[in-house]
Amino acid sequence: MKWLMFAVALLFLVGCSQSENNATPEQVKRQIENGDNALAIVNAKALLQKGVDDQNAAAVIQARVLLANAYYSQGHYAQSTSQYNWILDKVSSPANQDGFDWYKVVVSYIESYAYPELQLLLEHEQAPFTLSEAFVLRIANKLADNNGALFDVVSELRRVRCNECHPLIQAIYLGQLSSFGLLSDELWQNQSTELATRINDYQYVAMALGRHYQNTKQYAQAKDYLVQYTSARPEDLHAKLVLASVELALGNDEQATALTNALLTQTQKAPMVLQLQGVLAFKRGDMLEAAAASQTSISLGLESVLNLIIAGLSNSQLGNMELGANYLGRIKNELPVDHPLMVIVTNITETIGNNGTLDSASAIELALSESSRISSQRLQRADASNNAELAQVAGAQGTSSRFERIGEALSNGDIDTVKQELVSWEQEEGRTVDWLNTAAIVAINDGDIAGSQALLNEAKQLDPNNIPSLMQDIQQAQQEQKWLQVIAITEPMLMERSISIPSVIVAWLEAHIRRRSLPLEQVEHLNTLMGDEFERIFVGHLLRLNEVNTLGEYLYNIIGEANWHSGHFNAALLLNQNVGRVQEVSRLTKAFVDSGKAITPTDLMLALSISEKMGDINAVVGLLDYADTNNIAIEGKAYFQATVYLAQQKWEEAKQALLSENLNTPKYYNMLARAHYELDEVEPTRNALISSLNLRPNLITLDRLFELEQNQAEPDLEQFADAVTNTIEFIPYANDVRLRISQWVLLVKPELSAALLESPSMTQLVNADPVLLNNLAWAQLQANELEKATATIKKALALAPEDPSFLDTQASIEEKLREGS
Repeated sequence: MKWLMFAVALLFLVGCSQSENNATPEQVKRQIENGDNALAIVNAKALLQKGVDDQNAAAVIQARVLLANAYYSQGHYAQSTSQYNWILDKVSSPANQDGFDWYKVVVSYIESYAYPELQLLLEHEQAPFTLSEAFVLRIANKLADNNGALFDVVSELRRVRCNECHPLIQAIYLGQLSSFGLLSDELWQNQSTELATRINDYQYVAMALGRHYQNTKQYAQAKDYLVQYTSARPEDLHAKLVLASVELALGNDEQATALTNALLTQTQKAPMVLQLQGVLAFKRGDMLEAAAASQTSISLGLESVLNLIIAGLSNSQLGNMELGANYLGRIKNELPVDHPLMVIVTNITETIGNNGTLDSASAIELALSESSRISSQRLQRADASNNAELAQVAGAQGTSSRFERIGEALSNGDIDTVKQELVSWEQEEGRTVDWLNTAAIVAINDGDIAGSQALLNEAKQLDPNNIPSLMQDIQQAQQEQKWLQVIAITEPMLMERSISIPSVIVAWLEAHIRRRSLPLEQVEHLNTLMGDEFERIFVGHLLRLNEVNTLGEYLYNIIGEANWHSGHFNAALLLNQNVGRVQEVSRLTKAFVDSGKAITPTDLMLALSISEKMGDINAVVGLLDYADTNNIAIEGKAYFQATVYLAQQKWEEAKQALLSENLNTPKYYNMLARAHYELDEVEPTRNALISSLNLRPNLITLDRLFELEQNQAEPDLEQFADAVTNTIEFIPYANDVRLRISQWVLLVKPELSAALLESPSMTQLVNADPVLLNNLAWAQLQANELEKATATIKKALALAPEDPSFLDTQASIEEKLREGS
């Protein structure tokens, strides 16, 4: 209740400060340029509302551009993408709008994973991108999704040299070349410097070199450049993700955790951030968090080797051996048989079957250290495999020893040997379908796209159902967005021939989804034909696309039927979590149990986690009772019990339950702080809040710490000031912190405000910020320290001579001096 009243007071202050805002578009533009993004967003929204009220279309468009740019500068790419979408959809000539920047649009789309919009952007008649650049953007799409469909990446990289590309596109291209080890340090440095000159952005060199040294495992050098870049560009969340990965590689887990926790909020839980969260949680032994993070990341489309290892091992450690083995088994689809990780994975799966001891440390260490090598090896063998489809081609007919030799040569990148084999093969058997398919692989490797297409067309003449030829047709139809044609090709492959190639299934699904024509009766038929594999891809893909209506209709037709199983229950839980249906999670759980099904430990943990996050305490109580009744061990049971105690205001019980867990997450420390606070235990409350801030710097927790200190007779201002400066250092919206400090100054007595702003930890921050100097001068004025106030306001005016509010403060000080004299 105490915290609720404090929050209301803050909201009142924020409302008052914003309601008096009459900023002009030029002022908002300057605020963005000066980094005052939070204020710019408020003002841009006000301008937008005024434009709507006045029915002024030009003003609405101008406000939308400003709002998009403010969100972009703050690193809120999902919001900037939404605004840019509106502009591109409604404005005939967006490039003519003041402040509109194609570069920012593309970055927003990439950083917010808006790849369908990115593809549509390439078709915009005013977009300054060429057809060759479109291929490079498709590469960014495929690699970011990390779905294993890397067959055409090599050929496109070799085909598109992109020397005259837009600078942003060339940046993506150079980054991918570096990722695959195709650029030396010197060449990368020269090219990135040249690119920085073209875009007039020398900070880009630091980012580019940081990425390059990360890709080449020179982590200390990478960190130096990335720290330099993120210091200059704190709004670049992607760079912070890269830095967190580098810190992890260097063994700096605390720094990596702090960055990752901040990114989880700022990126709305992007798949790459969740993967990193899973690794860090696993390393510190939090199997519950590791499993939840990695599984959510996988469900969002990031089925990487590292994610699969974390999901497999953490589930196994939690006692869900079958699910753990399933995740680990899927790794075998991603790696060559001789990869070092394969030996460990095989041993682990065998150990799981025998209930033995897991060699988890070795697997994680290898997965982290070998990540670049895995990507490189996957590219080397991509021509031979193309996921499942080209693997089927390479050995379908003919002499097995020949195909073994060709397969081995392709996996080793030995194209010359393959070419020699093709010569003798053609002499012996002629241009068979298998020969043409293999020759097409070689042509792609040589960058001869037209040649590979001609070979596959020739193979199609011999066999109309030749899978690689059909895959080429599917890809072409997708590029041209001819969704009916995609359906016409894929549907017979699935319905008549039962070809369970993941990329074919996904192409069929996406085409129907684009046309809003997904036939659920055909889905049921394919389930019957192909079994669990089809349903897993179908459900997972709809979850990743957040196609909640289609997935909901499918699942709710199954719920309660005899064939309803744990996979449906799991997907339904995730679906309802995504759409925020709190009570539905409870209803589903009850329905599942009532139908005679047993909830697996993993699904029980998922249901508990969702219910706890959504605040459905009754569901948490019911699930805990179910676990007790069925003797299911729950990792972190006391934590969930503590959430119940907190809701029941049983502060002592909640505290004891939390102390018995001794977790290391921001939410845990916030819950512990709440219990201590309500028990009037000041020092433990302070320690818990500071521990939370160290893991995830944020304004809400900082508010709670401030409330604690302002109510003390002897507040620990120095420690609070340290917390403020640390928060500003780690979060990208530092101006929000400065605004919050201004609000705090109004909430407390002047002596306390002045003492806070004059503390040693705040000195550097205050002296560099005219707003904070003005706050300090006002506090000193109210405390009747007129000499100090005069000196302070002079510093503020030296930094911002014309600011009206600073001049008002100076006038008030001078008036007080005259009264005193």
